[in-house]
Amino acid sequence: MLRIRRIQSWATAEDFVLYTDSALQSEYDEIKSKYIELIEGISNEKSMQQILGKQSEAAFVAACTERKKELETAWQSKLEQTRRVYENRKQYLMKMFSFFMWVEDLFIP
Repeated sequence: MLRIRRIQSWATAEDFVLYTDSALQSEYDEIKSKYIELIEGISNEKSMQQILGKQSEAAFVAACTERKKELETAWQSKLEQTRRVYENRKQYLMKMFSFFMWVEDLFIP
């Protein structure tokens, strides 16, 4: 009977790992779409338009490339932060799964 309960617990843990991995992937997709949109809209930002109006075209291009680098580093740090959050959650709940055993329902008269 104990063996069946352990197998049930492992199955639940595997389901949780699969769920966590799919949730992490969907979070990555949301972050990717957000930062791609931000990178594509760099030239339309108000500060970039002011640089274009007050300074030369070369200064505008330099500012755009600098802003693109900033957004790419922010993108990578956001991905790392999200991965760390999901890993911590998964680790915490996996410890709980290993501690508790799933048992059958008890019928108390």
